[in-house]
Amino acid sequence: MPAAIRAYRFYFIDDGGSIAHAHDIDSSSDQEASERAASMLRDQPRFTAIEVWDRARRVCRHPQGA
Repeated sequence: MPAAIRAYRFYFIDDGGSIAHAHDIDSSSDQEASERAASMLRDQPRFTAIEVWDRARRVCRHPQGA
């Protein structure tokens, strides 16, 4: 049985610690969402971090350059 697809919200964080931009991304697991977020952040150097959320649960936070 294939993994269920879930909707995650990715938040790009600016240097002031505020949410600067958000994306809704479908992914099959927390791990996949985390890896996609890290990759997206590398392509957006103007942001200091990215957070991944599954509704009210924070899945992960990646700081820039990690």
